[in-house]
Amino acid sequence: SSSSTSSSLWAVAMSHGFDVSTLTIIYAEDEIVFREIAIPSLLKAGIERQNILLAGDGHEALEHLKSLQDGPPQPLMMLLDICMPGMGGNECAEEVQGMVAQQALKREPYMVCCSAGVKKVGIGDEAGVFALTLPKPFGKTELELCLKHLEEIWEGDLCAKGRASAPPFDLKAIEVIVADDEPICRMAVVTNLSLVGTDPKLVRELEDDEEAMEMVTEVQNGDPSRPLLMLLGSPSWLATIRKADMGKRRPFFVCTSVDGCPKNGNGFHASLPSKHTQTDLRAVLEQCWTAFHLA
Repeated sequence: SSSSTSSSLWAVAMSHGFDVSTLTIIYAEDEIVFREIAIPSLLKAGIERQNILLAGDGHEALEHLKSLQDGPPQPLMMLLDICMPGMGGNECAEEVQGMVAQQALKREPYMVCCSAGVKKVGIGDEAGVFALTLPKPFGKTELELCLKHLEEIWEGDLCAKGRASAPPFDLKAIEVIVADDEPICRMAVVTNLSLVGTDPKLVRELEDDEEAMEMVTEVQNGDPSRPLLMLLGSPSWLATIRKADMGKRRPFFVCTSVDGCPKNGNGFHASLPSKHTQTDLRAVLEQCWTAFHLA
């Protein structure tokens, strides 16, 4: 269904870094007063200060873009003022558009402009070089709309890559860890996993966070060709589990708490409804598969 496809794309996107804290922004603005207004809004939105790169004009913005090309495949945005000395936003965006056309960029940025002549967030621009336009100055509401749109673009890009690169879905190849301190909840999940067709030999049960962290460490020596799905009944356990060394095999974390899962993901790639069905479970298995093969 369209809703399950949408949730699948969201989960894959989250596993590849569209968590706002991983977004890098090249912000080109020559007027200090507007920088001082914009930066607090960016920080309140969850963007890390070290991920905000300031530029005084388009030339400096392009230098930042070049310096980021060997970085991780996480979302990148260029936020450009239209009118700047040296090189303005439109000219800079046209340069970037040319680089993209020549396939000269490993990390292609999402292009956003801000202008005093704009009153609200808009899609695209007359010149066709920006994905979004923002008013100047912009605040929390405008920024939230901007980030939401960029997330949708990010999902769409990953969807296209996923269809091209992921092999046919094979749920029997997925290794699953079911971690829950409630035996009845744990048994229900394991039963549904068997019913949807996972390999029982690849399903493990755990009952506390320390045991879960030990298991994540242990499976690092397992088969690296297998996706690893971790279903957590207690969201608070994730902080402990993340202390483990996951350099060789990184789990796809799914919240299964009957008491409700954190909003905005909060470290999880996906969540299951408190009364989930076999269809819901199969959907997260497919999300895990796709995310693994996009890595």
